[in-house]
Amino acid sequence: MSYQIDVISKMTRVSSTQNANSISLNSPSIVKLHLSRTDIASLARDKNDMVITLQSGEKIVVKNFYVTNELGTSQLVLEDNHGALWWVESSATGTEYKSIASIDELLATPAESHDGVAAWPWILGGLGAVAGGVAIAAGSSGGGHGGSDNDTSVDTTAPDAPGNLKFSPDGSTLTGTAEPGSTVTVTDKDGNALGTARTGPDGSFTLTLEPPQKNGETVDASATDPSNNTGPSASVTAPDITPPATPSIGAATDDAGSETGTLTNGQSTDDTTPTLSGTGNAGDVITVYDNGTAIGSTTVGSDGSWSMAPSTPLGEGNHALTVTATDPTGNTSA
Repeated sequence: MSYQIDVISKMTRVSSTQNANSISLNSPSIVKLHLSRTDIASLARDKNDMVITLQSGEKIVVKNFYVTNELGTSQLVLEDNHGALWWVESSATGTEYKSIASIDELLATPAESHDGVAAWPWILGGLGAVAGGVAIAAGSSGGGHGGSDNDTSVDTTAPDAPGNLKFSPDGSTLTGTAEPGSTVTVTDKDGNALGTARTGPDGSFTLTLEPPQKNGETVDASATDPSNNTGPSASVTAPDITPPATPSIGAATDDAGSETGTLTNGQSTDDTTPTLSGTGNAGDVITVYDNGTAIGSTTVGSDGSWSMAPSTPLGEGNHALTVTATDPTGNTSA
């Protein structure tokens, strides 16, 4: 894969752009990559070449990066999707990033030199290398020379809230996107963590929830970047796939003919449309079946009770009456 690489010569200040994964420098330059900090996995030195390994595993090679002359050494800058510029420092202790307002800050005229090597703002480069990384010396250079500012920029910008949040049909996983390299945490309404996942180079993530959310719960997802900045949360509602509890017919009442009253299981009645009643969840639809055939339905009231008479009169013979409850999202009980 090719990447846009801008090279600004320290000698001529002329900028050139290439789309490649390997370039060769003719003199100390500013090398600008159009990548975010979270895209970078590691920096390494191979003789005079810089090898940049991305989170995707792909590599960008800048040949002659460590070759120095009176102009000093080359420097690496990242420009992220928001146009922010980050000067990259790497040492044996890891990679650090310093925010800069403009490339011009790195193209300033050298103020002094050390053993023939230019001392640039914040950095005295070209003094050697460390194994597996880039050698950068900062601070006072000795011999009466003044010190340089070696403050490290601290990332205090929080990630945006995760987006494109989507539950799996069974409520066991959540997918979405967030800042690449960030950690996404999902919590329930009480703030209890349900799971975490690391986003990939493209910002996507798949997170396993424990326990699965399958009863219409609302959960919150937030992202924390590698600098431990946590952004705002985004809410998403889980699917409701839990069926209502299996209902029962609480009573059957004979209210017609010569004999009336409450009917018991197995009792005979001369009422062809006895009133059936019971309890359930408010808003659920109760359906009554006669030997497996629906004979009527009604909705559970706000007080949790329901009653109905068969819409089709019962004929002579035995009638095995059963009932189901269906919630507003379409889940039906046993």
